[in-house]
Amino acid sequence: LADVMIGSGFNDPNLPQVSASITSPATNPAAMANTSMDLHLAATASASNTTETPFFAWSKLSGPGTVTFSAASSSVTLARFSAPGTYQLQATATLANHGTPVTGTASLGVMVSPQMEVAKTFRQGESGYAHVATFLRGDQPTWNSGQRDQLLIGKLNGGQAVRAVFSYDLSSIPPASAAEITSATLDVWTLSTSSPGTVGQLQLRVLLGTPVEGSSTTGSATGDGATWSSRTGTSNWTTAGGDLAPTTLTTVEGYLAAVDVKKTFPSTAALVAAAKTAVANGTPLDLAILSPDTESGPVNNYTRFHSDEASDTAKRPKLTLTYGANPNLPTVSAGPAPANLASATPAALVGSATNAATVLWSQVSGPSPVVFASASSAATQVTFSQAGNYVLRLAAENASGKTSADLTVTVAANPAVFSDWQQLQWPGVADPSVTGPLADPDLDGLPNLVEFALGLPPGTPSIQPLSLQVVPPSLVVTYARSRHALGVNTFVEWSDLLTANSWSTNAVSAPVTLSPDTDPDRVFLQVTLPAADRRFVRLKFSGQP
Repeated sequence: LADVMIGSGFNDPNLPQVSASITSPATNPAAMANTSMDLHLAATASASNTTETPFFAWSKLSGPGTVTFSAASSSVTLARFSAPGTYQLQATATLANHGTPVTGTASLGVMVSPQMEVAKTFRQGESGYAHVATFLRGDQPTWNSGQRDQLLIGKLNGGQAVRAVFSYDLSSIPPASAAEITSATLDVWTLSTSSPGTVGQLQLRVLLGTPVEGSSTTGSATGDGATWSSRTGTSNWTTAGGDLAPTTLTTVEGYLAAVDVKKTFPSTAALVAAAKTAVANGTPLDLAILSPDTESGPVNNYTRFHSDEASDTAKRPKLTLTYGANPNLPTVSAGPAPANLASATPAALVGSATNAATVLWSQVSGPSPVVFASASSAATQVTFSQAGNYVLRLAAENASGKTSADLTVTVAANPAVFSDWQQLQWPGVADPSVTGPLADPDLDGLPNLVEFALGLPPGTPSIQPLSLQVVPPSLVVTYARSRHALGVNTFVEWSDLLTANSWSTNAVSAPVTLSPDTDPDRVFLQVTLPAADRRFVRLKFSGQP
């Protein structure tokens, strides 16, 4: 940090005087820089015996390389260095309207180190990362091949093409680092199950549109993922087999069917440019692998690769990007995942960030929305409304850019939450006519929501839960209810007329719990009897489970 003031070269007190100083924000200490970062600089000037405002000029006094100033005539600028070494920079403040210009200068020494590079890998299952990877079949245009352990590329025995598609989320790389990406490679591993014959050259192309990975584990499921005809299960490709950019990014030469061999799509200017665009725009890097020679050739050949669901994580597809790292970016840790966590129970997040002006938690994925107690605090609480696997992201930002870290959280089912209760009662069943809140699969006249609220088994017919006893001058109402049914309220109403608007809670006493240590517990209350000879009572349920 420099704070150097040098006055004009004149001692005449009647002439204007000017002095300059240089400062650098704390996020970019002036004594530290490297060839992959912009150094933030600011100059100030003071003048006496005049109301004139000085103007500024930045220059390099010495150093082994060139220095590029983003605004060489402004008081605030960015400096970029072309080579490592020791530099001396100068800011000159000038008063020009007094015949001979009057100047003041300040200089600053900067030590510049070589560019710092980071090799960042993207592979499903590592550090909580997940991405889309599936393959499209021309022989079965409505099949998705989502969560399978393999990817097929080439031409199947029926003479139809088969292609792999990928979507990589690169949001953990700061957009400011997009221009610094120097290399990009994609590694895939052949599957131990041999494939027939020799496959032709494999091409890596940009996929126009982000695909959705289906849930199939056999390849035969339809409508829930990318297929030969559809990108998302509902949005079709313009061209069957995927909308592909015309340029080939990089290639792997053809080969005879191999067993567990790594094949690398090498870095090229086109692949680097595609990665830069995705990072800068904050969009996924969508890719496709195909073999045009094989697809158009006379022989039906294909190759198999381990997919993102392969049992061996080390053989799943791996994208590697190398880029210049700015040492002044925030350092972020999402902390450990909460253990033994159930839905509807607040859990502690113990993230941390250094050198950050702001931090923000967000949800990347998961079966339902989450609630952060304070999303702008690295250490906070989060509540999950449903069981399942979630990915949360802690992002930190300062004047130099933005970094983030992801956290994978597994949330166990909580029988007090209706959606979890559904999963526990009917594992793997998603049919709303069976599991829905108003469904009655056991045909006992009590819908699932009522059985949940009262702690009754939804798969076995239950007797009506309400019992009545006349104890003048009241009607005693007794029923059982679950003490753990969150989000559903149960209360008693009465009517003498059984019309829609005649039900009331007036003259109903507060409920009394008879068995607070058991579940379901028993509750009783009293309804005042009228002078008339009849009164009807019902249980009513309200709320959002």
